Amino acid sequence: MALIGRKTSQSGYRLVHSKSGQWFPLLGEIIIGRFQGAIRFRHDYGLSSEHLRVGIDSQGPWFEDLGSTNGTYLDGQLMVPKRRYHVVAGAEVRLGLQQFKLRAHEVAEAVDADPARGGLAAHAGSRTASHLFLPEKFLIPGIVLFLWFVFLLESGQAGWTRTIPLDVLRRWGGSALYIDGHGEWWRILISLFLSDKISHLAIDSILIWVVGSQVLFFFGRTFLVFGFFFPGILGNILALLTESPLTIVVGPSVAVTGLCGLLCSLLMIPALREELLKRWWALALTFLYMIFYLNQQQPLFEKMIYLDALAVGLGLGLSQRYLPEHLVPFVPSAVFSVMLVILVIQLPLAPSKYLGDAFHFANDFESYARDSYQRLRQSFRSGSEALEGQVGRELVSLDHYRKRLELLSPGTEEEKSIHRALVASISDQSSFEGLLRNSATNLRAVRDVASAKLNESVVETNQARILVDLELRKLYGSSAPQ
Repeated sequence: MALIGRKTSQSGYRLVHSKSGQWFPLLGEIIIGRFQGAIRFRHDYGLSSEHLRVGIDSQGPWFEDLGSTNGTYLDGQLMVPKRRYHVVAGAEVRLGLQQFKLRAHEVAEAVDADPARGGLAAHAGSRTASHLFLPEKFLIPGIVLFLWFVFLLESGQAGWTRTIPLDVLRRWGGSALYIDGHGEWWRILISLFLSDKISHLAIDSILIWVVGSQVLFFFGRTFLVFGFFFPGILGNILALLTESPLTIVVGPSVAVTGLCGLLCSLLMIPALREELLKRWWALALTFLYMIFYLNQQQPLFEKMIYLDALAVGLGLGLSQRYLPEHLVPFVPSAVFSVMLVILVIQLPLAPSKYLGDAFHFANDFESYARDSYQRLRQSFRSGSEALEGQVGRELVSLDHYRKRLELLSPGTEEEKSIHRALVASISDQSSFEGLLRNSATNLRAVRDVASAKLNESVVETNQARILVDLELRKLYGSSAPQ
């Protein structure tokens, strides 16, 4: 479609695109949108299909938001949908990544808006150079503040600790198979907003703020919500089905990974790759985040959960680029179907419940043994009583691990061999602490002997001093030196 300008003796108006400098004469009504209208920006995900109508009447030029998803800003103020705003020359309007300015002019020259003939729509890949680090709306700050608010409530109930105990997480909605299986499936969603450690929450908050802001900027609110909740719910379901039934699943980490996938999908869209690379800090933080979680000491099936969330985010983003407009509303349903397929494919690869329990037990016992060694070494330096008392406390802790290990029920020969290895590790730790207890007893015996010898020496010294004093008195009488 072409917009043909013509000379006129009266003053007119033209709509100037701030980035490219191209302009359109305002001769009637013009619709700007992503798929419909005279001016189209196919790859601007912040635009609705029909986003903004611009026209002129007897009162002058006007703008009207057509009920867009992400809104339109007129001179920095959000426009009310379906309401006409009469403006004057110099007014600026921003929608999605595009920005236009209304200018007055004397002569309206011909301009072509048809993308087939090189009009502005053919340059839909061009993007404004502004780097919006903070979100324009309160959605991202609201999510981050809500996460911290919930964590403060959890921490307050746990005595203001940086690590939230499992019983507190369970009361606040932590997801676990033995709980959810009794009908409390709402925990799968609620647990996305819980965090077990302040360090994890800090990392997730930074990613939500930086990556989420860019996702909101490129995709809009709808896909931000889908990109957060769909991968998060998928990750929680996978964790419930592959972890121990007693494991409490919390945290937005997998949901944040979905947002990272959404952002990375823009690298596969040539029209947006250049603009995304200008926001290099968001990409760098995304890759560091993925490297951090994938390099943690965790089994392969837990790493697969993060990769699944990343794949869901990538698929969600690419669907906006390659799907026709009439299929875009079905994207959430399609993504949910893909999630179910991933579940069906991946479940046979998941370890048995015993292996999940054994893995967590081994991790916990390894941490305990390492900390126990440090405590015992410090007690050894402090003396035999401190060492013997600490050894007694550590042996009590070992009883706790023995009872916990008894709850694990190995079935296959492989599981039985793992069970025997865990029993042997507890026995080794017990033997080590028993040796230290003997060392403490020996230290006490050596100390007692040394103390007795010292006492004997003191007594003999006193006796010798008395004899010397008597001899001196015989020689000098009362004037003997003291």
